[in-house]
Amino acid sequence: RNMRSELTPQLMDVFNLRFGLTVGSLPSLAYVGQRMGISRERVRQLEQQALKHLRRRKATFQGYLAAG
Repeated sequence: RNMRSELTPQLMDVFNLRFGLTVGSLPSLAYVGQRMGISRERVRQLEQQALKHLRRRKATFQGYLAAG
């Protein structure tokens, strides 16, 4: 299962945009914020929240791979 699918839609949008999964480049916080209608500070907060969630799930995912 895709770990990103566990993120809320807003966190998924921020993650996909910030890491170039949607636009193919690494856009700035300001660009993502403008595109989503939120401040760049809010983009930064959401990015950190998404990364924190994915890091917590990393151990579970690695355990799944080792068992497979």
